[in-house]
Order: sequence, then structure tokens, then C-alpha cells
Amino acid sequence: MKIRIAAVAAAAGLAALATAAPSYATDTAPTPATFAADVLDAHNAYRDRHGAPHLAHDAELGAKAEDVAGELAASGDLSADAAAQLADGLGVNLAWTNGGDLDGHAIVETWYDQITAYDFDEPGYSEQTGSFTQVVWRDSTGLGTGYAELDGGGWLVVTLYSPAGNVDGEFEGNVARP
Repeated sequence: MKIRIAAVAAAAGLAALATAAPSYATDTAPTPATFAADVLDAHNAYRDRHGAPHLAHDAELGAKAEDVAGELAASGDLSADAAAQLADGLGVNLAWTNGGDLDGHAIVETWYDQITAYDFDEPGYSEQTGSFTQVVWRDSTGLGTGYAELDGGGWLVVTLYSPAGNVDGEFEGNVARP
């Protein structure tokens, strides 16, 4: 199974896209509450590495993320631009799979793995690192996540952040070295 990801930059409306290929046996999803808890736990474990405060689950963001995932899946437009329009200024990370079990830890790991392309000596937004920087963005405090099944199989995951990360000019104070 391939996981594709996208992040939305708050200041520039830019999108990041990368791929990774973990493998799963079946096409199942955990309950929304279990999935949200897994996504939150994975975020906070990675944020610990960077000295960023833990995110808190935000039920309103979770409901909005479910709505955004459903709207994007129904439209077939899985672009970061479409997600940004529906997210109303919130930070956004997207992931979609071509099948297999839905695993919140694997999704967040795929976003975080963009760290290998991030230049801590020249902090800023890059399409190759936007998902990573949103995961560890120090000033983001709330998170909500949702998912929708895609036609033909697979899953679309939408995670929303408040306040949004990836703000131009604020990377040095928000994305710390591990």
C-alpha cells in the first residue's frame, strides 16, 4: 500500500506532496475515536523530540476534519488546495492510501519522515517538508482528525491544526531541532 501526503502552508497556500510505501494486510479502519487517539499520540511523541508542547484533541476540529474528508472523498479532489479552501485557515495535513488497514501511527510517521529533507540551518517552507513542519509546529495547540473511505478502496485522512503552522517568517521559532 502506498501512502501519499500533502500539507498546506498557511501563509502561501502551497502544498507539499511526498510518498512512502508501508504494507498492510486488509482494508479496515479503527473506530474514529481510536484513530484520532492514535494520530494524537503519534504527534505528541514526535513533538517531544523537538521540545514542542503536546497538542490537545479538539472535538470541533475533529468534526470539521471528518466533514472535510467526506467532502474531498465525495468530490474526488484530493488536492491540498481543495483541502485548504474547506479548512477555513486551519493547518492541514492530508494522507491517502490505495488500500490496507488505516493506521494513525503510520500516517503520522510518513508526515514526520519529511524531516530528512528539512534544512534546520535555513528554516522555511518547502513542498518536501510541509507535513513534517506542521506536525512539530510549536504554536499549534489543537488537533482534530478524520477519515473517509475512497471510491475504489483506500482511505483519505485529514488532520486539522489550530492555530495553523507553516506560517512564513515563523519557522525558526516553531520548528526546533530534535
